[in-house]
Amino acid sequence: MKLAETLAVFLLLAASHPAFSSKSVKVNVDRVTMDIPVRSGDTIQEFRNRLEIAPGHRVTLAKIMSVGYTCDWDSALQACKPCDAVDSRTGQNLTGFRRLFDSGNRTDEFADGSTISTQVIGPTRMCTSSTISPDLPEVGTYYNEYPIIGGTGRFAGATGKLVIKGEYKLLWANEAAASSKIDGELQFILE
Repeated sequence: MKLAETLAVFLLLAASHPAFSSKSVKVNVDRVTMDIPVRSGDTIQEFRNRLEIAPGHRVTLAKIMSVGYTCDWDSALQACKPCDAVDSRTGQNLTGFRRLFDSGNRTDEFADGSTISTQVIGPTRMCTSSTISPDLPEVGTYYNEYPIIGGTGRFAGATGKLVIKGEYKLLWANEAAASSKIDGELQFILE
């Protein structure tokens, strides 16, 4: 009888945390982010540090500075590689960019206080509609992988990689700032 009760409690607890397993942790991202100009022609990406980006989860980033957009293989803008993703509004393929970052660290904290730390290393693969449909708000996809360098709590000594992927849509832009809606997924793949 006690075994059945214990099993029932375990199953209940497991059901209340469907995103967690022994090999993978997933966090759904649904947030707004902003680009704030630093100097003419240059921006710094504000990731809303220390704010929750998903229920029961928050992220802190240390020294993550954009050094600009480049096309894949540093080619001319017109020669950027097409992406597999398609702009559903126009039927045209999105264009591939990479956004470069300085190195730094990222710490993701979960509701129980456990953390996973990753090394932030660029570049981020981005596919965007900005050069293909200039009359419409920019939309696109993003993808990056960071190595996991440690953790605390139930993730103490963690290794593996963090995969960041999803979609974004430019909400507005002017000379002072630009704002985007970001959807996607963080997947911590633990070794």
